[in-house]
Amino acid sequence: MLIGGLRNHAEEFPSPPVESDRLEATLHAFHSARFSAQEAAAQAKIATREKSEVLTRLVSEIKSNIRYAENTCGGHHATLKALGWGGRRPKTPMKTPGQVEGLKIVKEGPGWVELRWRKPQDGGDVKAYRIERCRLGDETWSIAGMSTKTSVRLEDQERGVTWMYHIIAVNGAGDGLYSAMVEAVL
Repeated sequence: MLIGGLRNHAEEFPSPPVESDRLEATLHAFHSARFSAQEAAAQAKIATREKSEVLTRLVSEIKSNIRYAENTCGGHHATLKALGWGGRRPKTPMKTPGQVEGLKIVKEGPGWVELRWRKPQDGGDVKAYRIERCRLGDETWSIAGMSTKTSVRLEDQERGVTWMYHIIAVNGAGDGLYSAMVEAVL
């Protein structure tokens, strides 16, 4: 539209900064470059898909040969090493989490308390935290809640009771050590 307008109204626009012929040539060059880029992108997509297929086949073939070698030599480490393979490592058992640190009461109100703590610095990975409570002077602990985060807000706590709270980090291997206790009268 601009190119045609400049050509058709040359007396009104006698000397534009870019002549209509040059602008038209640049437009054609752009269309050509865009087409080339689209073609290259399509070729790259095809090449990437082919590369992925070959890689999948290569991994499968390597795994097949490794299984063959392990079965043939009975997992003998020195023999497998000749192929650049060290055999399977024995499984390491999962470790229980360490002890939760820094338990504190962040906020409290009538019938609720908000607790926060830091994850253990040692031991296995933590999957969840079990929050336990007991009445002051009692020795029976009960579960007050669970959390996957390092904080929790416990609602509907009995009022007028002095509660002791502690946290235990847990995972598939078992329970970590109890955290220090905090005390709250709600």
